[in-house]
Amino acid sequence: MRAHTWPGSRFIKASLALVLLLLPAAFAAAAAASSASPSRAEDEPVVNWTWLGMGLGGAIILLVLMYLMARFVGSRQKRD
Repeated sequence: MRAHTWPGSRFIKASLALVLLLLPAAFAAAAAASSASPSRAEDEPVVNWTWLGMGLGGAIILLVLMYLMARFVGSRQKRD
C-alpha cells in the first residue's frame, strides 16, 4: 500500500527546509555583529546579502522544480 502525502505536508517540509537554511545565516550575522572589532570599517556589511540572496533564491527555485517534477512524473507513473 502506498502512503499518500497531502500538498500541505509538502509545503510544511519545504518551509522547514527554508527555515533551516536561514538559521545558520542569522546566527552567523548575530555572532559577527557582536564580535565585530572597532577597527573594522563601518561601511563593510557583516553579511554579504547578495550571495545569501542568490543562494536562498536558488534553493527556492530548486524546491519548486522538485515539486513540479514530482507532481508530473508521479502522475505519469500512476497512469501506466
